[in-house]
Amino acid sequence: MTDPFFSVYHSTFQNGLGFHAVRQNGTQMSVIYVVVATGSIDEGEHTGCGLSHFLEHMLFEGTEGDQESIADQVSAWGGYVNAFTSFHQTVYYFEVPARHTYEAMRLLGSMIQKPLFREEAFITEKDIILRERDMCVDRPGTLLFEKFCSTVFHTHPLRHPIIGYREKILEVNREMMVNYYRNRYTASNCDLVIVSPESPLKLETVAEKVFGNMPRGVLAPVIHPQEPQQLVQRHSQLTFAEPLARIQIGGIMPGGLSTDLTAFDLLLGILGQNTSSRLVRDLELERQLAVKIVTTGITIAETGLSAIHALTSPDKAEKVIEEVLKHLHRIAEEPVSDQELRREKNQQKAALLRELKTNSAIAQYIASELGCNRDVLMPSQELQRIESVTAEDIRRVAAAYYQECKLSIVTQYPETSRRKYKSNAVSAVPEKPEMLTTSHGLRVRLLPDNRLPLMDASIILPGGSLFETPVNAGISTLLGEMLFCGTRRYSENELNDLIDENAIECSCTAGNQSILLNFNAMSESLDALAEIMKTVLGETEFGKEALVREKHTQIESIRTRALDPRTQAFAAAMALLYGNHPFALPRIGTEQSVSRITAAQLLKFYRSLWNRDRVLLGFSGNFDRNAVLAFAEELDAILPWNSQTLSLPTPPFFPDKQLEQQIELPREQSYVCCSLPGCDNFDPDRFILDVLNNALNGMSSRLFKTIRGDRALAYATGAQMTRGFHRGAITLYAGTKQGAGEEVLQLIRAELRRMAEEGLTIPELESAKKRLIADIEDNCSRSEQTLLRWMLSEYYGDTPMSAAEEIETYRAIDKTAVHRVSRRFFANPATVGIITASPQKEPDK
Repeated sequence: MTDPFFSVYHSTFQNGLGFHAVRQNGTQMSVIYVVVATGSIDEGEHTGCGLSHFLEHMLFEGTEGDQESIADQVSAWGGYVNAFTSFHQTVYYFEVPARHTYEAMRLLGSMIQKPLFREEAFITEKDIILRERDMCVDRPGTLLFEKFCSTVFHTHPLRHPIIGYREKILEVNREMMVNYYRNRYTASNCDLVIVSPESPLKLETVAEKVFGNMPRGVLAPVIHPQEPQQLVQRHSQLTFAEPLARIQIGGIMPGGLSTDLTAFDLLLGILGQNTSSRLVRDLELERQLAVKIVTTGITIAETGLSAIHALTSPDKAEKVIEEVLKHLHRIAEEPVSDQELRREKNQQKAALLRELKTNSAIAQYIASELGCNRDVLMPSQELQRIESVTAEDIRRVAAAYYQECKLSIVTQYPETSRRKYKSNAVSAVPEKPEMLTTSHGLRVRLLPDNRLPLMDASIILPGGSLFETPVNAGISTLLGEMLFCGTRRYSENELNDLIDENAIECSCTAGNQSILLNFNAMSESLDALAEIMKTVLGETEFGKEALVREKHTQIESIRTRALDPRTQAFAAAMALLYGNHPFALPRIGTEQSVSRITAAQLLKFYRSLWNRDRVLLGFSGNFDRNAVLAFAEELDAILPWNSQTLSLPTPPFFPDKQLEQQIELPREQSYVCCSLPGCDNFDPDRFILDVLNNALNGMSSRLFKTIRGDRALAYATGAQMTRGFHRGAITLYAGTKQGAGEEVLQLIRAELRRMAEEGLTIPELESAKKRLIADIEDNCSRSEQTLLRWMLSEYYGDTPMSAAEEIETYRAIDKTAVHRVSRRFFANPATVGIITASPQKEPDK
């Protein structure tokens, strides 16, 4: 099946398995999906046990004739392995260097067809899944969504969580799981999706050998009970220990087989997916009733679920609900304007194009189409469907699906509020960008990539925690939000309209030591992109009303994060490790620091960042070179350049002894962090630390195997390393159950000691190197990533390396060098340990 964007080769094997291959010539990675048409809604008499999700875990526990860890094997090739379970699908996928495509197909085929289902592995995974289920208790969004599903659906199995219920998971035994596997994992119920530079015909030949003997199966179709028509508005309420209220309003939406789905998707966008959307503009930006409001939809073939998510203060919740209902009534009565509809069509067409930028995204697109449409609707057909929707179609689907009697409203209030209230290595692009300087001295980097009619513009500025103080901590984050809240020539609404009408994505991310602005647009929208960038960057105006609103939003986020175990564990670790250095400051700031920031301080801080020695501008994708260079000259002329040198603070002084801290949080799960000093961006050992970091992450790491696999103490483990102008941090972490924090911390410290004494084994080293190299090779096919990597090297004053040079650097790393660096960093006895724990409850009287 051909299309202007990619072609899919389809066939069906004699046993009924579907085969779908896309040849992508500009890449060195292959993505292989096995899509099993079974999910939590297909579990029949065992619905609520989470068998689909349970099975996803078990298939990674070895195959007949090959009991080596599947993750270890794929990791050894430099690839990644993962899976996910949804309401209607279970998907297993490998992403590997193309040279290992056929080996990966055979391993994935063995994993799907010949799992071991060892009893000891079953017991371990069951305990881990119970831990994962328990984690849901600590997630307000998860609890709210589960309550919403059970409120909207009273009959259809969409009312049950994918992972299942704790009491039902406890009932699962090995025989139950094996029977479910035999019934559902049949060839006629599976599809193989491959996106690769390899020939589809050759892939088909190998795939037929691997999967051709898979039993067809006699699969009786699972008949999902049809949800009875809702005749009255439904209300549910729950509480959670956090300062804000959460609201979900919505109901049933069209399924993937419905001709109404495209119009409904556009309706969701018009209501709440962009800054110019009705609910966002009115309730979030203008009247500030909501801290955040957004619309979402979940679709399976026969039905779907739409929701309007709102985050607000408890005293405003009733008003938010009232105003949302008014908007739904209005859009069902009055057709949207031509301008509004055109703006949303552009948004959704651009979003669709952005989904096609990587092999993984294309494979995911095909898998999603198979799940929702039971066929693959090609991108050009999707674009045609979007274009054919009329304003009357929008009004009609709103009237059909958003009748007040068909809506469900679920509210989640803070636990403290007991009042009853009313009822979200062949590069496709050049390895090195063209390096230019404008006539005024702005450094510009260009990296063309003409595969899709999209372009990206990136700007790197100094900023972040490194340039902040305890008095203005969080000012970079606030700045990132305020830049798009109106300029001297455009009000906030006018700017949002300009952005959305041209389907331009804008973002500003404040890190620890830089601020990154990204813009993505269709190539035809270069003039609009230039206008937006010039007014946002050169005509900045921090309006009083917007500043009050954004400060309030940031402070509410700070309060919410104060109750999140992971966020607080990392923040406490950095505070202990860095002491008085700015890296100890929370990136989002504190309530006190953010509340004190004025518009004048914000403007002064912004202007201080425009230093020609640090700022870089880059363009990647499909663009007109002359037009882009002309725009760069115009932009340079209006930017608020600052001639003063932006100095760095004094380098950090680290603790000289082991420190430990326990944080009490009202949560059922615990989080553990263990941090120690790392290196800076100029340290020659930084590449070896990258290898060590990679070896500490993933299912094949000893950290994961020890804490999760052997002890079943954590659902997830990992390592995170930072670096920059000053020495960064090395942090090993794990999420665990209450009472196990100290044991997990000791296991993490034991792993650090082992790494210091032994380094990595040869297989561990080679796997880590291959994964890093595979990442570099994969990014070679993404112009925006290639360019950003180059620009960041320049920003830090380092000599940029081509992908080939970086690959050779990693390849040259040997076991001796790794052991030396392991001893240098991991033998440090002065580690910082953080454990979050639930407050001790008083005994019942």
